[in-house]
Amino acid sequence: MNLNYIFHIILVLLTPLLSLSWCLILLLKKEKIQAHVIMGIMLLVFTIAYFLFISYFTPAASMISGICYMSFALILPPLHVIFFKSVTDPDGIGGNSFLLFVPNIILVLITVILSMIIGRDASDALFHSLILNEPTYVPQEYINSTWNLLNIVCNWCFRYMFLAEIIGVQIFAFFRLRKYNNTIDDYFSDTERRGRKNNFLVFVTMMITMAATLCLLAKPFHEITENTPLFITMSICVSTGIFLMGYYTNTIKFTAQQLAEAIEKNDEQATNDGTFISKPDSIQINEKLYSQCIIRLKEIMEENQAYLNPGISLIEIASQIGTNRTYLAQIIHSYYDCSFSDYINLQRIEHSEILLQKDHDLPMADIATQSGYLTLSSFYRNFQKFTGTTPIKWRNQFK
Repeated sequence: MNLNYIFHIILVLLTPLLSLSWCLILLLKKEKIQAHVIMGIMLLVFTIAYFLFISYFTPAASMISGICYMSFALILPPLHVIFFKSVTDPDGIGGNSFLLFVPNIILVLITVILSMIIGRDASDALFHSLILNEPTYVPQEYINSTWNLLNIVCNWCFRYMFLAEIIGVQIFAFFRLRKYNNTIDDYFSDTERRGRKNNFLVFVTMMITMAATLCLLAKPFHEITENTPLFITMSICVSTGIFLMGYYTNTIKFTAQQLAEAIEKNDEQATNDGTFISKPDSIQINEKLYSQCIIRLKEIMEENQAYLNPGISLIEIASQIGTNRTYLAQIIHSYYDCSFSDYINLQRIEHSEILLQKDHDLPMADIATQSGYLTLSSFYRNFQKFTGTTPIKWRNQFK
């Protein structure tokens, strides 16, 4: 056994071992942890291991490397589900989340058992013929019903299970992230610092990664080699996409757990103040309370200009009005037909329009700051969103 072969086996086992270690940490950790950071680090390590594997070490295909490759691939979809759950679920990750690994583990175990039945030499020949596009002489005595069953499991069951799980992950991530981002919009005016942009970038890079993976699985293994342009291009896309997922994940500063803590704190305060807390699906607002909340909300916005506070949140406004965040969120949706974030940012843009019209020499950075924005990019983005033009073009029409 040469050094390259040994290094290949270690490399292909690296990510599954890291993944299982990460799962073990989550299960044993009693207090809440930022699982998305651990996941991001794991993904960064994975992309290096994966690219080296597909680029340089695939020719060492054998039973051991083939089973490692299968395990390596089948770990990814459940891990991505757990990852997006850790990012978007205020309750964190429970032990039942790891049941997602059970079907994949069963498939790998079946492969191991069948490989042991037909023997090492026959298994090496089968995996070599599946993974590489090289003619492999297979002695006739190797080919039997068990051989054919293993061929079906490795070539078709694995591919179709992997494809189904990839599509499932995309659907799951899309709806989870959309729901979570809508929640952020309903609670905070400064969604950029709350990870909304990063969540979107993580999802986009995941889509690119999964699309590249689907391209790699579009043909049987024996038609794909490490030398084809498609294989190299798609592998680079997979590697780069996962690297970016890890990078964007590690830069998320606001987690679902922090959102849950902020909501819990508000609910405790509302309970102590004697205001009624109810679940969103059971809310019924009477007309008197509805009118009182609207009047008080307008007072806070128009007289106190609360929207100029960059960190203003729905929870703070609800406390000032004397109601709870659940009522107020529904009231804003009902009366203004928008999220809390859009409501606040619209007030800020209207304020910036006054400044732009009043002082033609005032720098854009000052206008952004005086309008409640922490960054110029956030100001430009929201101005374009609500006016359809840039602040500079809008001001030029009054010169």
